[in-house]
Amino acid sequence: MTGGVLDELACGLRRIPAAHEAPAFVAVDGWSGSGKTTLGDALGARLGAPVVHQDDLVTGWYGLERSVERLVTEVLQPLASGRPATWRRWDWAAGALGGEEGTVAPAPLSVVEGCGAGSAPVRPWLAALVWLEVPGPERLARLQARADWLVYEPWLEVWAAQERALRAGDDPCDHADVVVADTGAGVQLRWRE
Repeated sequence: MTGGVLDELACGLRRIPAAHEAPAFVAVDGWSGSGKTTLGDALGARLGAPVVHQDDLVTGWYGLERSVERLVTEVLQPLASGRPATWRRWDWAAGALGGEEGTVAPAPLSVVEGCGAGSAPVRPWLAALVWLEVPGPERLARLQARADWLVYEPWLEVWAAQERALRAGDDPCDHADVVVADTGAGVQLRWRE
């Protein structure tokens, strides 16, 4: 994504939360490999906002739905009430919660990114939802280029099935304030009217 498109997106997102009572939350969601973490981090830097990575809330390879629950109860609820959010990361070696502690302080605006960050249980907390739309072959190529691909590859279909189940009958794209579409020929922003 070019700096100009990123600036346009950040500028548009600044206006949406301004209409909401602080604290405001902007979610970045999309299918695995669509670039959520990269965009979330870039938006956080542009907006001067802390970024919460939903991957930090996942409880193992079968934990996508649980990560959505944890996002609401351990992150959004405390931050919305002006308290710091604190959570335990998954210890992949032990196969249990108990890894490093994650924490984020309340802020006027926070970015949350990850699979499910725009799902129905989360949306009531959001000021804005960004959906990343990237063709499947490009998403797969991005996943294969990641440093953790060899760990992720055997779980690819398990994770994809959880993504499909989470979105069954409730596609976050239909609720997005802006769709960031990577057409292969460039990136386009489609704002909801």
